[in-house]
Amino acid sequence: MVSTSSVAPSIDETLDRCVEDLRTGRFVVVVDPRDPGDQGDLVIGAQFVSADAVNYMATHARGLIRLCLTDDRCRELELGPMGPTGETRHGASFTVSIEARDGVSTGISAADRARTIQAAIDEDARPEDLVHPGHVFPLRTRPNGVLERARRPEAALELVRLAGLVPAAVICQILRADGSGSTVDDLIDFCSQRGFAATSVPDVADHCRRLAPVAAT
Repeated sequence: MVSTSSVAPSIDETLDRCVEDLRTGRFVVVVDPRDPGDQGDLVIGAQFVSADAVNYMATHARGLIRLCLTDDRCRELELGPMGPTGETRHGASFTVSIEARDGVSTGISAADRARTIQAAIDEDARPEDLVHPGHVFPLRTRPNGVLERARRPEAALELVRLAGLVPAAVICQILRADGSGSTVDDLIDFCSQRGFAATSVPDVADHCRRLAPVAAT
């Protein structure tokens, strides 16, 4: 839970609202208070991504738009790492960037990026439906999610799974208007002004730990 009563009164209520909002195609915010200056992502279930959604993220969140995929999905689409390891200094695993083979022009427009995302998450998608490099940046999440790596991409994917959606999330770092990283207070204001629900990576991880014994039985 984000540590303020103005965002959420309890962990369970926060998670419930985030899950319900994602289920209905709304944005939510996922915060990681351990990352000063780069703390929050705007999140939406990938199946709901449209040109308007991409444009909203680019305009209001301002950061890099990324597509969070499962490890299995990345293997199915033959998405290898970007660079020798594909990992950033925080352990995020970038794959090669992608573009839909069909239905796009330059690839950079909001409509083109939305088309690429939809092509990548289509249940019948094949590796040849995508080309490289492109203007969409997939992240390979860990097989055991936040229980293996408690960071924002894994937390976003866990939330869309809890919502019963296609296991893919689109996330965008929330930056200040001057381009600098956001603080917790900035994120509280961001959510308050737009009516977005918010939760934190530790709270999503704690929720998944509570569910893990049930899932194992």
